[in-house]
Amino acid sequence: MKYNNFLICNLTIYDKSKIKLCLETIISELGKELFVAPSIEYIDTIISGYGYSAGVFLENTLVGFASIVFPKLGKHNLGYCLNFKDEDLLSVVQLEHIYLYPEYRGKGLAKRLIFFLLNKINSKYSILLSTISPNNISSLSLAFSIFLKIVGFANIYGEDRYIMYRNLSCNSECSNQISTEIPITKLNEIVNLLNLGYVGISFDHYKNFIRFIKGVEDDEKISN
Repeated sequence: MKYNNFLICNLTIYDKSKIKLCLETIISELGKELFVAPSIEYIDTIISGYGYSAGVFLENTLVGFASIVFPKLGKHNLGYCLNFKDEDLLSVVQLEHIYLYPEYRGKGLAKRLIFFLLNKINSKYSILLSTISPNNISSLSLAFSIFLKIVGFANIYGEDRYIMYRNLSCNSECSNQISTEIPITKLNEIVNLLNLGYVGISFDHYKNFIRFIKGVEDDEKISN
């Protein structure tokens, strides 16, 4: 898929050196708290059939990439954190990571990269899950823009993370729901709301608050 001068396409084992260089840039730019960089071995596993990886190329340079996986009943399925039943665990596709070089952000490439990957999946995968650090404002903003909602909180990869959820058959923004806003720094208050069945759906204009509503119809699979 071409977008201006950028090309979005599948990554293969032949892109390994480019992926490795991109990973080195990620590790040098971001700390583990904000972004858990995958190993090159894990990328190999994804490309080999565990999921799909796609990259953004400018000419012949890889300037960003993302991956989705199908964890099924494996121990890394985030659905276990949400008390999913086996049938729902088998419906999960996980957005494992997404990264773009800083100079190429804000161009809509991240969203296009995600849509490129989601367009490749079988319709039997109806639940999209991911995790994001509470301090990663840009990733949260991207997640909200593609209708991912904060539905849980857990210590994953040794770090506190929000668990993000979307029913892929629903594109509702829940804009008519009565909402409450909590400062992004009030993590204890946010966790309390999540435990009461609230879900986080958006930022305020200045990204200082997260807007929460009391559940939505497409969240019936989530058990608190």
